[in-house]
Amino acid sequence: MRITTKMIYDKTLFDMQTNVKQIWQWHEQLSTGQKINRPSDNSSAMTRIIGYKDRLNEIEQYKRTIATTTINLNATNTAL
Repeated sequence: MRITTKMIYDKTLFDMQTNVKQIWQWHEQLSTGQKINRPSDNSSAMTRIIGYKDRLNEIEQYKRTIATTTINLNATNTAL
């Protein structure tokens, strides 16, 4: 098979684009401090992250409910 100048050009261009994409991903990770910035970076990890965030929100809601209930119980206790 004959290797043409266009084939060399296309392969070089493809490799350069791949390198630029990788460099951009590293730059984004360094600037944000996060390895995963969008779901397409790692879909299974993103699913776990979303689950963790949901669970943390639930825990925060429980903490707020406990604080409110404690205040109400203390007020009731004082009134009695």
